[in-house]
Amino acid sequence: MIRRLFSLLLCGALLLSLSPPAAAWDGLSGADAPVRAGTAGDVMYLDEYGQEKHTQEQGIQVTEVTADTTAWTDGWYVVNGEVPITSRITVTGKVHLILADNCTLNAENGGINVADGDSLTIYAQSSGGSAGALVAESLNDGSAGIGGGAYSDGVTIIINGGEITATSSNGAGIGGGSYSVGGTVCINGGEITATSSNGAGIGGGHYSSRSDGGTIIITDGKVTATSFVGAGIGGGRGGAGGNITINGGTVTANSESGAGIGGGAGGAGGKITINSGTVEA
Repeated sequence: MIRRLFSLLLCGALLLSLSPPAAAWDGLSGADAPVRAGTAGDVMYLDEYGQEKHTQEQGIQVTEVTADTTAWTDGWYVVNGEVPITSRITVTGKVHLILADNCTLNAENGGINVADGDSLTIYAQSSGGSAGALVAESLNDGSAGIGGGAYSDGVTIIINGGEITATSSNGAGIGGGSYSVGGTVCINGGEITATSSNGAGIGGGHYSSRSDGGTIIITDGKVTATSFVGAGIGGGRGGAGGNITINGGTVTANSESGAGIGGGAGGAGGKITINSGTVEA
């Protein structure tokens, strides 16, 4: 319990540092709330502790994602309905994404790019079978499904909920692009499936010592991570595992040639700490 609280506090500190300053709120709520074109009114979401929060109570304005919303800058976004996006989404600054219940963002034609120094935090509205979904796939270059492009280090990705499916060929499913360190990935909840061929399922991309796993903290959720040559969780092909801590959840990690959890093929194991949870690797 203490370890789980510590990891949540660590991810919570990341979230606090990534939260934009609250805008002024005029006290209106529900049907009385002003909604400008392209924006959503009050949106409920579950934070990293699974606690219900409301954007309007915090003075946060939320932009609704449409098929044309491919450049996400500092702020909050919500997915309502079925939204297909046919090019790679770019994240600039500190971006927060809410997946509304029974809604899906389909980014199969490029995934989501989170570059050096930028961050993406993902929230759901429920933890059950109605949780919103995100499908992100990048197969045509060295980019991660969700994360950096080739030679792009330092990304920060925090997943607090939702059904997340992320796929890449030479980048990580979630984490770094090819020739890139995984950055920081925190998973506090949700159902996550991350797959790569040469990168890690979650962690570093393909290839060499620049493909280390970075920092990966799993506190809760159901996580399935798979690779052929990289680690399931950790380094991409040739990359070390990085710093991996599992404090809860159900984790399944597999690789054909690398470690389930640790280094990719030819890479060192890294520092792996498993305190609790159900882990199969």
